[in-house]
Amino acid sequence: MKHLAELVNIGTLAAFSLVCGGVIILRYTQPNMRRPFKTPFSPLIPLLGMGISIFLMITLPRITWERFIIWMAVGVVIYFVIAVFIAY
Repeated sequence: MKHLAELVNIGTLAAFSLVCGGVIILRYTQPNMRRPFKTPFSPLIPLLGMGISIFLMITLPRITWERFIIWMAVGVVIYFVIAVFIAY
């Protein structure tokens, strides 16, 4: 059960750090985009979110990283296989 919790943790932290990065990127590439809410003190808050998430990910055991990479690879393969079938 502990290994499952660690795998969920690393997946959630990775997703959160990607979202924080996306907030920063969108702020600079789409400055006129309509936003129903704004991130205060941007880009400081997203950078802190990314940094803390990555720090927490680094503290997880090596086996968790190995499982995460394997599951991500499986997910990417499934994604592209489905994308190819939909395209044709």
